[in-house]
Amino acid sequence: ESDVLNVFGFTSEQTVAGFTEKILRGQTSEALAVLDEQSAAGKEMMKLMGDLISHLRDLLVFKVRPAALADEAAPEIQSSLGEEAALVETDRLLELIEQFAAAEGRMKWAPNKKLHFEVAVIKAIQTLSQVTLSEVIDNLATLRAGGSAAPVGPATSTPKAVAPPAAV
Repeated sequence: ESDVLNVFGFTSEQTVAGFTEKILRGQTSEALAVLDEQSAAGKEMMKLMGDLISHLRDLLVFKVRPAALADEAAPEIQSSLGEEAALVETDRLLELIEQFAAAEGRMKWAPNKKLHFEVAVIKAIQTLSQVTLSEVIDNLATLRAGGSAAPVGPATSTPKAVAPPAAV
C-alpha cells in the first residue's frame, strides 16, 4: 500500500486522520509540520486537500449518524472519527468544510498550492478557537437566570476575548 501511495503521491487515511485531529485540537505547529512532511515527500497538495475535505465530510456524517459509515470506513478510521467527533461541534465542522472547500478552489490555479493550504489550516484553527454568538447568548441567558456562566469557547483551546472587559 505504501508503495502505491508513494508512486501516485497520495497520503494514507491514517495520516489524513492524524492531520485532521491536529487541526481540531488547535495544534497549529504540528498540523503545519504534517503538511510540510507530506509536501517534502512529494505528496500532491490538491489530493491531500481533497482527502482532508472528504475526511471532514465523513466526520460530519459520523456525528449526525455514526452507523452510516459502518460499511464505508475501516474500523481504525471509524475509531479515529469517534475521537475527533468529541473535539468539534457540528456547526464548526460545517465552517471548516466550507473554508477548506474555498481554499481548494483558490489552490486550483495557484502556483504555490502549499501556501494556500497552510493559510487555510491556520484560519481553520483560528476559527475553532473563536467564540460563537450562540455561546455568548447561552452564557448571557445563564447569567440572567442566576447561574454561573460556563467557560466560553471550545474545550480544546483557550477562548479568545470578543471585547475588552468593561470597567466596573
